[in-house]
Amino acid sequence: MPDNRVGLATIIIGLILLTFPIIGIISIIPLSGILLLIMAVYMFSTVYPQLNLDDKINWLWVVIPAISGLMGLSILLQIFLFDFLVNWVTATGLLLLIQGLMLLKLVQNINIEKEARLNNNIGLITVILGIIYLITSIFSLNVLIISILIAFALMIYGFKVIMT
Repeated sequence: MPDNRVGLATIIIGLILLTFPIIGIISIIPLSGILLLIMAVYMFSTVYPQLNLDDKINWLWVVIPAISGLMGLSILLQIFLFDFLVNWVTATGLLLLIQGLMLLKLVQNINIEKEARLNNNIGLITVILGIIYLITSIFSLNVLIISILIAFALMIYGFKVIMT
């Protein structure tokens, strides 16, 4: 039953963004910063208790959330620290894509069904959002396109959750 509510909520949010895309344009920059911060905290808190820092590959679970947190803070506070390297849309898209893929890889190592399903859903949404940001950045599309694409992605995800 909670999955149906989540699915319905994402469909409603998607319809609102599709009907009033200006809401997406106004809020896309602060929401991108908040999204990166939330993902950084979530990734770090999910993996840190069982993290063995003796393995070099495990340092990615510290470095990627740290970069994501710094990027999220700089976007949220509109201090575009990384703007000289790459624009914020591309950087956000890359970070979201990397974090989503890392979470999807983590699902294979988790034995708990509920936690694996949660990480799988969060990883899948994060990968989709990362791809949307990258497509928008690569083709130099208007930020309005991000809002419309996110609306469609939310609606598709909502229908997927309700159908399963």
